[in-house]
Amino acid sequence: MSPTIWKGPARHCHDGEARRSYQRAVFDHLCTNGKLFTGIKRPKGFRQMRRKDCFRNSQSLAIDGRAIYVEGLCVGRLGIAFAHGWLTLDGEHAIDVTLPDAESYAYFGIAFDAVALAHALCKSGYFESHLGLASTMPMPRQLAEAKQAKVPTEARDLGDVDHRRVAP
Repeated sequence: MSPTIWKGPARHCHDGEARRSYQRAVFDHLCTNGKLFTGIKRPKGFRQMRRKDCFRNSQSLAIDGRAIYVEGLCVGRLGIAFAHGWLTLDGEHAIDVTLPDAESYAYFGIAFDAVALAHALCKSGYFESHLGLASTMPMPRQLAEAKQAKVPTEARDLGDVDHRRVAP
């Protein structure tokens, strides 16, 4: 099955209310059209790259034709969903060249068509989040459920996942 493709570049709003409205629309689009990806160990040929530079790392490899670029939300052990970029070869597995232990994260995102990604990069002139998600966001229901399945029972009992952040 091919990944869902987001073809629209991010809208850069300077007005706070317009930006929040846009981010909400993108978040709703992500919740409706995004899909879960399972983090895996990096396959041969995909090395650990610079930390905190996920968009540049993933987009540069996708532009080189090595994999499909995916952008969305990632959640780790602390249960906080954050904007993130990663790669996929098959539309199901997340290859993360930025975070060191992809197997311990849950991923939820939208794949970018290679032509749309190249167009967005040419238009903006630099590597960035093309969906325009805020750095931290509420957690889509699908991602919360996937993360809940990954968290050991003891951690759930200790409140490792903040269920108040789950979007309806």
